[in-house]
Amino acid sequence: MNETALKLPPPPPRRWIRFALAGLIFVCGAVVGAVASRIATQRFMVSAIRNPEQVPDRILPRLISTLQLTDDQSGRVEEIVRRRHHNMETIRSTCYPEMIAEFSAMRTEIQKVLTPDQQERWQELSDMVEQRFLPAPPAQ
Repeated sequence: MNETALKLPPPPPRRWIRFALAGLIFVCGAVVGAVASRIATQRFMVSAIRNPEQVPDRILPRLISTLQLTDDQSGRVEEIVRRRHHNMETIRSTCYPEMIAEFSAMRTEIQKVLTPDQQERWQELSDMVEQRFLPAPPAQ
């Protein structure tokens, strides 16, 4: 038999595998990035709600950087942010008792509709919501 007749042609290159793997890596990176971004944003928002006194210190560096403020502008903007934030906190202090009263009323009304087992779970859930998402009491 002739040796050339027994040789099979080389298999075609499998480039599609490389492209598929690259696409899979890209999609995985996008998913991880989106999840990380959502978690970071949620943590920032919860932190801002729970610690409103830190808001000026957290936003001022970003304003200065983003707007490329001069030293004079930075000082003036800082004074404005701190004064207005103080005024907003004063307004919040007048509304805070009403907001907490509404939350407590909602908690009580819902509890009356539930079974004893559900009431226990509702208490845990409403405590968590109050702790994590309701603003901290205003500074006196």
